[in-house]
Amino acid sequence: MVSLSNARARINQALYEFALVGLRAGLSYAQMSAFTGIPEDDLAKQAEDYHRRMTI
Repeated sequence: MVSLSNARARINQALYEFALVGLRAGLSYAQMSAFTGIPEDDLAKQAEDYHRRMTI
């Protein structure tokens, strides 16, 4: 169970970092949402929350 939680956390971290890199590269949340299958609003909120946590 621990390894499943660890894998989930790593996948989420990769998606958030993908979103931040995509924004820097000029992609919109709509474009990244189409690629990942995550709703645009959820992706934006999660990526911004991740960015705040990592820069504090």
